[in-house]
This record gives sequence, C-alpha cells and structure tokens, in this order.
Amino acid sequence: SVLTNFKYNGDIRVTDLSPTPTDLVNTKTTAQGGGYNLVPFLHYAAPISERVVFGLSVTVPFGLKTDYGIDTELRYAAILSQIKVIDFGPALGIAINDGISFGLGVDFQRASGDFNQIAAANSTAFDTLSQNTLSGTAWGYHLGLLYQVTDSTRLGLSYRSQVVHH
Repeated sequence: SVLTNFKYNGDIRVTDLSPTPTDLVNTKTTAQGGGYNLVPFLHYAAPISERVVFGLSVTVPFGLKTDYGIDTELRYAAILSQIKVIDFGPALGIAINDGISFGLGVDFQRASGDFNQIAAANSTAFDTLSQNTLSGTAWGYHLGLLYQVTDSTRLGLSYRSQVVHH
C-alpha cells in the first residue's frame, strides 16, 4: 500500500475567452489530492518437471491517483487524475544444471486512465465537467539468468523489455 500526500497550496485564476478577458475565478486555494492506495501483487510457481518451473506474476508496475474533488477551486485544473497498469507475466524457469538456470516470459499489460476537470465558459454558471478516459494493452518480455556460486551465494542478471502503450 502507498499513502500519498498531494497538497496544492497556491493561486487559481480562470479567465474567460472574450476579447477583453475577465477573471471568472481568482483566488488562493488549498486542496488535498492524496490518499491511501493499495498496490496488489500475486506470484505463483509450479514445477512442470525436475528442471522446469512455470511461474505467473500479476503486478502493478505503475499506478498514480490524485483526486482534488469537485468542491475546490482547483477543479478548473484537475479533479481526478489517475493511471493504472496491471501486468500479467507468465514465465518458464529452466535449470541447465545444478548451478545455472535461466528464465523467460512475456508481459501482457492493461492500462487505464482518467483525467477529469471542469471547463469554464463565460461564467461559472456554465461550468462543464470534462471527463477523459483512456485504456489500452501492450506486450513485452523478460529474461533472467541465475548462477549459484556457493550454497549461500547466487548471482543473477535480469532484463525487462520496454512496454509502450498508445
């Protein structure tokens, strides 16, 4: 779990789009956008044979949520901003001998996001909620190598490919 503290303390100024701009809002404000967020994960491994193991990981490699609420003057800049990524990573681990093993797997990621704010027109009476959402999927892979130097010492090397969401 992650406890975030996104406190805004500053000026908010919203002007209309007329040829002679008029301030619709011009004030100091304070807003708290953080909170308590869970970061779940799951790791599972099952032997297939004496030298091969299947593994599955479900993790959250990235997540962020800021919610300033609709009741603050900050609503003209941001109400809710959040991004969530869940990674599903099936993998195989293979022991070459008693001292060297390697692993490989794929990463399937599901991403979603929300970016909401209030759009102001010529008067705060015409405030309009602007809700923007996104979602998508992307693929990647990961590799690993493990060498057991002694009974109590292991050296490892791992690589995780880039995963690009559009």
